[in-house]
Amino acid sequence: MRIRSFLSASMVTFFLIFSFLQRAEAGVKRIAVLDFEDSSVTTSQTQQVIVTQGGVMSQQMERGKVGRAVSDMLITEFVKDGTFKVIERNQLEKILSEQKLSISGVIDPSDAAKLGKVLGVSAVIVGSVTQFGVDRQTIGLFGIGIKKSTAKVAINARMIDTSSGEIFFAAEGSGEEEASGVDVGGYINVDSASFANSILGVATKKALKDIVKQIREQSAKLKESVITAYVAMCDIKANTFIIDSGKESGIENDQTLYVIKVLKEVKSPKTGEVIKRITDVIAELKITEVDKTSATATCVSGKCDIIKEGDMVSTSSGKETKEQLAKLKASINASVAYVEPSNKTIIFDAGKDQGVEKDQIFYVTKVIKEIKSPTTGEIIKRITDIVAEFKVTEVDKSSATAAFVSGGFENVKEGDKISSSK
Repeated sequence: MRIRSFLSASMVTFFLIFSFLQRAEAGVKRIAVLDFEDSSVTTSQTQQVIVTQGGVMSQQMERGKVGRAVSDMLITEFVKDGTFKVIERNQLEKILSEQKLSISGVIDPSDAAKLGKVLGVSAVIVGSVTQFGVDRQTIGLFGIGIKKSTAKVAINARMIDTSSGEIFFAAEGSGEEEASGVDVGGYINVDSASFANSILGVATKKALKDIVKQIREQSAKLKESVITAYVAMCDIKANTFIIDSGKESGIENDQTLYVIKVLKEVKSPKTGEVIKRITDVIAELKITEVDKTSATATCVSGKCDIIKEGDMVSTSSGKETKEQLAKLKASINASVAYVEPSNKTIIFDAGKDQGVEKDQIFYVTKVIKEIKSPTTGEIIKRITDIVAEFKVTEVDKSSATAAFVSGGFENVKEGDKISSSK
């Protein structure tokens, strides 16, 4: 009886721990680490360290490998720490090659944002090695004494938020390691297994541990990456959907994805480019199987029967979008496309996609005065007046029909501006 009770308690404990680990893994943010730049030596591809009290020590290393070695060691420290899930180097190099980007620390904000979208990472870590070398001296008189070597390493790292392309956090780390009676002359191979245990390797690890600690303390403030993909195949009867993204993009088994429909595209009035999409969730999917570049899912809630190939799916439900749409409804702007005098109706170029609803009130406005800057001559303000009021009677995807309510219908012309706000 005691054995059975013990086993039951053990099993409960096991499942509690297992479920906790699953939840912890699901909340881990993904990052990518690029090769660091080596700015500790700028004059040549090799380094020669001048030795105090002992002449010249010929200490050489391939400078191009230092930045890569340091970034590899940083990845190891991040993995040990467990705060972040780090993208594997071979996967990172493949994506960078496909996107025609460099793995070096030189990356602009748009490239960082692109990486975040493709890899499903919250941040990209870049940085530079500002100090990397060993000083050696003999302590004693007349050249007789104890040989002492001091390795000094200084590194700075920048964490780029892929959602904004801005530097989210910057950290600096430094490390020193001393050894007596050790000869560190000759060629230093930063790729060798023994490097990590050398005094220079130990100093490097100290600097990196300092950086990881600083970044860990900021991790809660970093937004989780939003993974966006598309429905590649759907079988409504079998309740099976295949998504065009997999493990390489951060998709995991049992993960929840939301099927998204675009309700409104907000465009720049100057360039006409889409600057924001207001979306709504129509269904919820759960991943049942995932491989390298695709995933299989079942629909667990919502309007599963209207999901179509090409529909967008996301790890973010975008719950705020309905509130955003409600705010936009107060300022929908369009133009009168057609005027029908016989029944006093108009058609304007905005519809359901822009948030227009039946029975909504719109106002046709006229510009009565333009105020210009006295220095540049540019229009800085337009004073408008309401010509007529209309009520929407019919609305489709991209246009609406409205009936005259009040004002001067005879003054309404095609091309006039119409707005949902006065």
